[in-house]
Amino acid sequence: MKKINEIIKDFREDSDLSQAEVSNYLNIPRSTYGHYETGNSKIPIDIFIQLCNLYKATPNLILGFQSKDFPN
Repeated sequence: MKKINEIIKDFREDSDLSQAEVSNYLNIPRSTYGHYETGNSKIPIDIFIQLCNLYKATPNLILGFQSKDFPN
């Protein structure tokens, strides 16, 4: 199973967004977001919720408990 940092990176890349664009959306420094993607920092719940909203994804999807291909 993929880790959350790998999943958010995949979502970002699939959405053709840069780390700077995502960090601007989240209103955090790009370096902070970069630490989330590398797994060097844990993602705070408020940021996690914003990522779910950005990617229109369920928490289970971003946590890796559900596949993108799994029907809702």
